[in-house]
Amino acid sequence: MAIPFQGKVWYHNRMKWQPRHPAMRTVVRAFVAEATPIYAVGGVVRDFLLARETDKTDVDLLLERAALPTARRIANRLGWAFYPLDAARDVARLVFTATNGDPLVCDVASLRGGSLETDLRARDFTVNAMAFALGAGDEATLIDPCNGQADLALRCIRRVTPTSFAEDPVRLLRAVRFVHQLGFSLDEETLLQIKRMGSTVKLASPERIRDELWKILATEAPAAALEDLRLLGLLPQVLPEVGLTEGVEQLFGQTAATHDWLLDPPPPSKPATPAPPSAPITAEWPDVEWSIGEWATGEWDSGYEAPTVEWTTPEWHSDVWAGDEQLHEADGLDGEPAPAWDVYTHTLAAVTHAATIRRWLKGEAEPPREPDSWQAALMPWRSHLRQHFAQPLAVGRTRADWLPWHALLHDIGKPATRSLEPDATGALRVHYVGHERASAAQTASLLDRLRFGRQEVAMAATMAAHHMRLHQVHAAFAGRPISRRACFRFFRLVGGRQFSQLLGVDAVMVALADMQARPQQRPPDWPDVLAHCAQLISFAFAADGLRQTQEHPLLDGNGLMQAFHLQPGRQVGEILEYILEAQAAGEIQSRAEALTLAHRRLHEQLA
Repeated sequence: MAIPFQGKVWYHNRMKWQPRHPAMRTVVRAFVAEATPIYAVGGVVRDFLLARETDKTDVDLLLERAALPTARRIANRLGWAFYPLDAARDVARLVFTATNGDPLVCDVASLRGGSLETDLRARDFTVNAMAFALGAGDEATLIDPCNGQADLALRCIRRVTPTSFAEDPVRLLRAVRFVHQLGFSLDEETLLQIKRMGSTVKLASPERIRDELWKILATEAPAAALEDLRLLGLLPQVLPEVGLTEGVEQLFGQTAATHDWLLDPPPPSKPATPAPPSAPITAEWPDVEWSIGEWATGEWDSGYEAPTVEWTTPEWHSDVWAGDEQLHEADGLDGEPAPAWDVYTHTLAAVTHAATIRRWLKGEAEPPREPDSWQAALMPWRSHLRQHFAQPLAVGRTRADWLPWHALLHDIGKPATRSLEPDATGALRVHYVGHERASAAQTASLLDRLRFGRQEVAMAATMAAHHMRLHQVHAAFAGRPISRRACFRFFRLVGGRQFSQLLGVDAVMVALADMQARPQQRPPDWPDVLAHCAQLISFAFAADGLRQTQEHPLLDGNGLMQAFHLQPGRQVGEILEYILEAQAAGEIQSRAEALTLAHRRLHEQLA
């Protein structure tokens, strides 16, 4: 999406410039005082000329002397952290962590090639190949040997030289990023060369590819940027699992599978007083299959595992294929044939909705006034949600920032799990049984390949593994509220024992983006979907929900072991989880009732 040119074309070289942040102004002035001549280069110049530097937290400086010792002295004097970013090329990084804000970053390097003009001509794009020669105060002289001002006026991303991409293949991705960050378009020769050289992007390091992809998905319209990556031939090079979803059919019906794990058992009877154990009770607890959520949080300790869940796909999330390989469409919203989308198109739509949720959570978009919007449904919990999603998983990467990535990766297991099975009428139906598990495994592999952190990889795999949980809960409780027991099991299955991480909250948002990613935009029972989303979010944050069982358990491990003479182990964990679930469901309210329930559970295990 193009934006109007908001800056000026500078025909005069001299102007006034200084960083907006006081701490950044201080460090720049310190370099000017010690190392003149000094130059500010790249994005800081471009953004100043575009009048879009309000949130600028980084600056690149060039020195005509050794950069590392100069940067170290200034960092020590001002209290900034110092990192020798590339000692061989004489590049240093200074970092200052401001209160209530993103870290400030100042990269300092010595001139490449012996002169400023040589250095600028070795850069990626003309709009980045400009510099400010800094003087005293806020005096600056613009230096533009590659005619970057003209390309700013044309809103054009143009390579500096025909060898720009060969010198640094990651610039192939950076071109797409700048197109969408700035609202510019690609110069025709630059575009053609990207298409010819697309396969060379794999020569860049995984870390640099990761950083460019992260910035691309952080743009306002990440789905459009991903589509440009596909059109330029870059998507299969850097995200091959996503590229394989193109052409994989996806139709949307109305039904979903119901799972036994959602059903509430009848509440147990409650004797007035617990029956005291007359002798130690012991029982062996069989091995159980651990959920992806448990694996992802790294919690392999003993404890209760909820009933095994089949990894089946609701019918509306599957495709239907007729004999002779002719598409047989499922019913749509009003009895009409549902439009055919491939998984790739559905994924881009999910990414778009996830980006909208991200903006709302970060306060970048006001909620609409429509009463049937998800924003209105979640508004009572917006402050809790914003606090939750502001949590960083790595420097500069919050839970909110990860939502478009979760949407991007949630269905990448479908190509590998596609199968044709006849239904009762003999028509062949396309199924993706186990695609959640396959998506989780491929997500972990992909993100590990890109060198994301362990916690980030684990969380993304958990989201892929459990993105159907909300669909299942919603189908099981169609037309009625979700039971407290089912709410508890939802968060237990998604997040494992680490309820404080509340991974189920993230899973609700991912599913919300997924459920809207359909040709009709919203499921036919949209009001019920919103009611169930609000119920789960309320259970996560309300004082009488998860917090109550977290902060005020009726029975702890020591009390259980003392009462029944048990040894530490899996059995203790299982009984505690069983009691915790009953407490969350409102079936027990006292320690005496918890002991009674524990006693009954122990005898059931021995039976």
